[in-house]
Amino acid sequence: MILLHSFIKKNQKTPKSELELAKQRLKALQGKK
Repeated sequence: MILLHSFIKKNQKTPKSELELAKQRLKALQGKK
């Protein structure tokens, strides 16, 4: 498991900006392999 991003979740729905940041970091990581 690779931790890409962490934040404190204060409600049921995950903020869109947090999801986008994690997706960007995943793509960057996959590009390095």
